[in-house]
Amino acid sequence: ATPQPFYSGALGRPCQSGRVGLGSLAPGSRRGPFGQECESRRLAVEAYGLWLRGELEAAVGKLEEVRRYRVTRRVRTVLGYVLMDLERWEEALPYLSTWWGYIHSHMMQYHLARAYEAMGEDREAVKEYASFVEAWADADPELQPWVEDARQALARLSPDR
Repeated sequence: ATPQPFYSGALGRPCQSGRVGLGSLAPGSRRGPFGQECESRRLAVEAYGLWLRGELEAAVGKLEEVRRYRVTRRVRTVLGYVLMDLERWEEALPYLSTWWGYIHSHMMQYHLARAYEAMGEDREAVKEYASFVEAWADADPELQPWVEDARQALARLSPDR
């Protein structure tokens, strides 16, 4: 299977597809009305690749650079994940809270709950964990480890439940 252009670029492979114009995102290619958008995407792809390779601080730095152009949903998502991996919960929280309405909305609740728990905001964590468990109670078996983790967190944070 051919990887999506975004992932191909992040892994350092040239994009074989002309989709979204990601194959031509060379550094400094800022010509035309979409130049800043291209630069933003190019930097986001680089940051995603750095994150995949475990270079978290470098990924954050690259994503900070992206902010000069445009903070897209993709950039917010990657930045949120990177900041979570670095356990920089307070910084991650604004990005996590913007995920609502995306395909992974309920997964966002799980991550928000983790952030709130790490910051000691147990009431908010319980609210998000409970909502996540309710929404994903019948999720596919491969997703059940997250549901079980959330159930355990609920038991830990609210023993009277």
